Amino acid sequence: KAVVSTQSTGMTSAPNVKWFQKDNYIGLLVEVVDPKKETLTLKLTEKTISFGIDSGSGRKEFDIKFHRKINPERYSQKIKERRIKIILAKAEDSQDEWPRLTTDKHRWLKFDVDSVELTDEETIAARKLEDAKRKLEAEHGPIPDDAKIQRISEMLNVDELSRDIDEAEKEMYDMLRNSYLSIYNGVMAVAFFYLLFMSLLRVTLTGKAAMLTNYATMGWLLKSAQQTAFLEIIHSATGLTKAPLGATVMQVLGRAVILFAVLDGETDLQATTTCFTLMVVWLYGVRSRLSGIRSTLYSCMAGTSQS
Repeated sequence: KAVVSTQSTGMTSAPNVKWFQKDNYIGLLVEVVDPKKETLTLKLTEKTISFGIDSGSGRKEFDIKFHRKINPERYSQKIKERRIKIILAKAEDSQDEWPRLTTDKHRWLKFDVDSVELTDEETIAARKLEDAKRKLEAEHGPIPDDAKIQRISEMLNVDELSRDIDEAEKEMYDMLRNSYLSIYNGVMAVAFFYLLFMSLLRVTLTGKAAMLTNYATMGWLLKSAQQTAFLEIIHSATGLTKAPLGATVMQVLGRAVILFAVLDGETDLQATTTCFTLMVVWLYGVRSRLSGIRSTLYSCMAGTSQS
């Protein structure tokens, strides 16, 4: 038995203590503000330690019953202004890693996280389990062992599992969303590009006469594409795209009114160069928001938000 003792008086309380271990020793870090060296009391046996010291905030004492044996003749202590470090040699038959410091439960005793090597996965897991036990008992008090194990498991795993599920669901939603928008924008890009290409090709090959018959020949595809464009309102309303709903409605309905109410309803206007010019401007676009340019860009961007 090892004993270091001096006289002391006053009210007592337990200090915060952190513990760590290496291959052949146990370390205790005792948090004490302004310790009085001359009042130190340290009693060691193979299975226990009794500690006491006066400090600036009163007498600090604790007793620990070890899970395994130490060598009470081999120890060291170092007293600083705010902490006392105690090193205790493990007994010859206790040199392997200790799963815990003590079988007793102390709110003021916890594992020293800073002493853990990040590569030591088993030690990190043991530390997490011990921290979880203390947190559970601090919030709910003593509970039956079976329920305790279940709750600790939930504390360690439920939040992480829930986070993984949420991330997987978000990734799946993003993949489906981007796939759908890629297909939609790709179809629209092909349709508008085909309209523009064929309109210009007909004029190149047959001259001005192709301008006068362009709507009659290609108008059905333009109307089909514009009807499909009504999906953009649904995209905006459901959050598939970030485009403002009001602006999208005005844009889609504005083009629909021009196409179906004006051009499609006036056969005389359809057979004019004005109609051909309007179709080409609509398809090729001097404005960045027109469907041909926009759909092509969006298809290349794998279904990102529509403007």
